[in-house]
Amino acid sequence: MSENVGYYYIAPDTMGELESMSELKDGDDRYGEEFQNKLQALVSDSGFDKELNIIWFDLAQFFSDKYEQFFSNSADGKYRPCIFIGSQSIEILQKSNFLLHKKISQLDNNIWTYYINIQEKDAFDSEFKNIINAIKLNYSNNLYNSTVGIEYLKFFIRICENNYLEGGHSSQVLPFVFTSKTWIYKDSIKRNLETIVLKTKDINKVLTLKVLLIDDYGNKDLRLESNLKTNSYNKKDIDKLDNTQSFSKGVILKKVFKSFKKYYKKEEGEDINIDIHIDVLESPNINAITSQYYDIYLLDYNFNNNTSGLDLLKDIVENNNVQGPFGKPWVIPISSFTNAMVDEMRNMRIHFVDPHYELSRGADFINTPFLFLHYFTKMITNIIEKAFIIIDNINKIQTKIGKVKHWNDLQKIDINFVERFSDHINEKHDVKTFLDTQDGLLKSLSENFDKEQLKKQINYYEQLLYNLAYRNYEGNEEIIIFHDLLKQELKQ
Repeated sequence: MSENVGYYYIAPDTMGELESMSELKDGDDRYGEEFQNKLQALVSDSGFDKELNIIWFDLAQFFSDKYEQFFSNSADGKYRPCIFIGSQSIEILQKSNFLLHKKISQLDNNIWTYYINIQEKDAFDSEFKNIINAIKLNYSNNLYNSTVGIEYLKFFIRICENNYLEGGHSSQVLPFVFTSKTWIYKDSIKRNLETIVLKTKDINKVLTLKVLLIDDYGNKDLRLESNLKTNSYNKKDIDKLDNTQSFSKGVILKKVFKSFKKYYKKEEGEDINIDIHIDVLESPNINAITSQYYDIYLLDYNFNNNTSGLDLLKDIVENNNVQGPFGKPWVIPISSFTNAMVDEMRNMRIHFVDPHYELSRGADFINTPFLFLHYFTKMITNIIEKAFIIIDNINKIQTKIGKVKHWNDLQKIDINFVERFSDHINEKHDVKTFLDTQDGLLKSLSENFDKEQLKKQINYYEQLLYNLAYRNYEGNEEIIIFHDLLKQELKQ
């Protein structure tokens, strides 16, 4: 048995003290030594040779204010990631016991915590190996030795140990709410990826998503704890570093997205034909980002020179020259400490909803990659859906009024339909940027269509819908003539 992996259970009678799984007493034999042997075989089969704690507990009895022990190795004091094994499904708890669901979400929230349901017998082995592979990837990126990773874990432990109320709301409310990786993948990320696949399945080429990572560690190796050593890679072109062991945030971001593409293809059998191209800006400078187009801007919260990324965010939201899909910037702040960042944004009068920019809540792809991918994939989905709604509207209008041959047919067209789709067509700014964008994701999407023909159709339907919206019965014959003339012009 490898000494790198600890096998424990939580003893409720000692208020959460860990005890050896092989010495489990007064419990189900399936979760004792026999169960430990099975877990050891799964770990060995996965080729895992790093440090890890595996902890089984009974949800009904679970209570602990000693979270730090879960991640500790008593031999050398180093922190370890943990796999928690419980007897309830996170999805079922979300519907049946919301408070317990929130407590268990703490144990399935970040790169240090993974939760698996022991009752899902058919899927347990494969899901356990998926978790082991995810932890192996984190080790290969040196995340468990990084300063930002350990800093986050210590903060996380303090929150969990004090995540309770005393008084009337103690049985209903947790002051700090965490997002379960399992839940957010099944409820959000998977759905976003399915939408992306569905919308782009007929496009026979790989689409390019242009991302600007604004972070002082975008190209630099992550800082590691002082007792560890690593080689340094300071190359500028991160796209060439796929096969190099590097610890820059730019490389880790690409690996995170690629790993999820592979996982989705493995689980769903379909590929996501989007690759991300990442450029890095190491200092928050508004003048450096107004000259190029990017689909998504990832903005760090804190920079080394004691400047805040939110100062640049304020410049972005107030500057109309920052380019992006449909003529406005789409921004995701990146931070391990989202609550502090959101509170500061509120103090700076930066709003999440504004017609001049698209702003997501913040998340960190180092410590909470699932939460980050929830926002990241949702933003990609929104860009793609906004582009396709233009095409969908044209097709719907064509179906609705394409059969108009006599003025009596015009009376069958609902005026609400005319006004609704007239508004969509009249969003000329969005139409123009979609068809004329010369870079990034929108360029890749628009190249799949006959753009000149689309422009003709848009102009045609814009004029026709305008006439229909302001028609009167005496003018119906003139509209039919106009309709026929425009159709002939469109065919030319």
